[in-house]
Amino acid sequence: MASELTLALAVIYSSRLSDKLGMVKTIVYTHVLAILLLFVLPFTPTFFEASVVYVLRNALMNMASPVFNALVMSLIPRDERSRASSLIQLIDSLPRAFAPSIGGYLFNEGNLVLPFLITGALYLTSTVVFYNLFRNVKR
Repeated sequence: MASELTLALAVIYSSRLSDKLGMVKTIVYTHVLAILLLFVLPFTPTFFEASVVYVLRNALMNMASPVFNALVMSLIPRDERSRASSLIQLIDSLPRAFAPSIGGYLFNEGNLVLPFLITGALYLTSTVVFYNLFRNVKR
């Protein structure tokens, strides 16, 4: 409940943040902060602290989704938006299809840190690529 409530508030705030920083910077800054929290998460000493880090990470990582969607839709011709949205959803969903099996395998082997580090590294790579591709885009 705390995670979803925090995310709802963060999503509402994301448009204000986007107005101040710009869309690309909002996406990049929130993702980088979320990625840092993801790297911290497996090293938190208590369940409560891990829960707080998780809730904050979830809000930061996902609050930029409406900003990202608005950015992409503003760059794509109106008659191609549904196709672009489908393609983005497909690309986003593919890693989610097999990643839980890999993470589950690593957890089962007793490695409770590596899944977080791999995920964080992949998120960081995608955020850097996103920034490099879109840093000069103005809406």
